[in-house]
Amino acid sequence: MAMIYIAPHNGSKIGYYYDADRVGTFNGYPYKGIVTAVMKDTRDDAWKKIRAMGDKVGICFMRGVPAIENSYHGNAYCSADDKFNLTEGMRIARQRLLRSYHKDISAALAHCYPAASEFAAMLFDAELEHDVAAVKNDNRSENYGKNA
Repeated sequence: MAMIYIAPHNGSKIGYYYDADRVGTFNGYPYKGIVTAVMKDTRDDAWKKIRAMGDKVGICFMRGVPAIENSYHGNAYCSADDKFNLTEGMRIARQRLLRSYHKDISAALAHCYPAASEFAAMLFDAELEHDVAAVKNDNRSENYGKNA
């Protein structure tokens, strides 16, 4: 079976590819089934976030904003011992993608405001549209469904 694409919906920038029959190993564990979350066209996201924060507090930030990657992805692998669950795989793949994305956005913010990075992080955290706590607590090496 070839990878199947699920397009972004409800204003999200994240799409998904999945193949329930793909087999292989990940971190030494066999898997059967993979879900990959993909977010494209993200290069200007740090700049957009910085402009939005500056507009809220009436500050114009003139320093250069480092570019972040133009796309991000996260993978979730189903243990060979478990039944493939697309919804759970999408959740885990999304969390892994967002962990990397938010790390890069935070680094861009900290670069732009070295003296005010704590203030910038506070504003940024207040504006997050995603559940970052779940992303930070996700274990990259886990196989979803394993021992669930």
